[in-house]
Amino acid sequence: LSTLTVAMIDLLLLGVMVLWGVRLHCMTTVTLLIALGLAIDYSCHLAHAYETSPLPTMLDKVKHACSTMGLSILNAGVSTLLGTGFLAFSITPVFRTVFVLVWNTVLFGPLAG
Repeated sequence: LSTLTVAMIDLLLLGVMVLWGVRLHCMTTVTLLIALGLAIDYSCHLAHAYETSPLPTMLDKVKHACSTMGLSILNAGVSTLLGTGFLAFSITPVFRTVFVLVWNTVLFGPLAG
């Protein structure tokens, strides 16, 4: 299930690249790899919390995973957004591309998950 979530986030990122007119080259590939790492980090932590939950039903496991790991994942996403937010004001295309891809990764994570 985590693999599907990561694949959906990457597919959405490729769509954003088309919409923003971002060409695929060396720097966008590196940025996509960073975005892939973020997507894996967010979805796998939540999936691990679900799998290791001691509760019997699926709904209880989801609640337990969200209550134990959800806030940490939210904090990680917010800190990533704050750390890369200044790139929105950059006039350099490379930094602008990093901003677009990282922000969309963090924003698409909850949608795909």
